Amino acid sequence: MKKKTIHAPALIHLKKSYILDIIEDGIYKDVIEPMMWYFAIPIKLEPDVLKTVTKCVKNNIDNTNFDVAIGWIFVNGITDIIRIMPRI
Repeated sequence: MKKKTIHAPALIHLKKSYILDIIEDGIYKDVIEPMMWYFAIPIKLEPDVLKTVTKCVKNNIDNTNFDVAIGWIFVNGITDIIRIMPRI
């Protein structure tokens, strides 16, 4: 898909199969994209809450070159997750 600039909040719907390694309970690593990590979260986060939390984290660490997204995976039922991936 071509690059498109959006100047407003957006919801991106992806339907894709992943192969994940279970590192620990609630921590998953993508087999195909080894720099991509998924963390189970106990509640569904709203996008504005994720933005606030991400901003707080980025303001308190040295390496801020990463991307965060919310989603869900099916592991013994639906599991809400946060995906973290470094930007290259």
